Amino acid sequence: QRMATKDDIASIEQRMATKDDIASIEQRMATKDDIADIPLIKQAVFEILEAVNEIPTIKQNLAEMSQKLDDVIRKQAQQELAIQSLAVRSLVHENEIRALKAR
Repeated sequence: QRMATKDDIASIEQRMATKDDIASIEQRMATKDDIADIPLIKQAVFEILEAVNEIPTIKQNLAEMSQKLDDVIRKQAQQELAIQSLAVRSLVHENEIRALKAR
């Protein structure tokens, strides 16, 4: 074994971390408290992604329901016209019956 020289010690000292280096590393390191919420955050992100992935299906369902609603509205309008036509016929028939009775 040989004794360390001044140059050896100087080289070692240059490579060693200083207290300031260690303090800086400690400040940047995450603590247990810092990472405690990570599982909850991961779960929240997962749930959000699931919801986002459902958006196309929801949009498709909404488009289909909108089309069905438009169909119902159109059919109701047709039925309303038929009812009005029948009401007019009914009035005409009533008038014809009264005219026949009046003879």
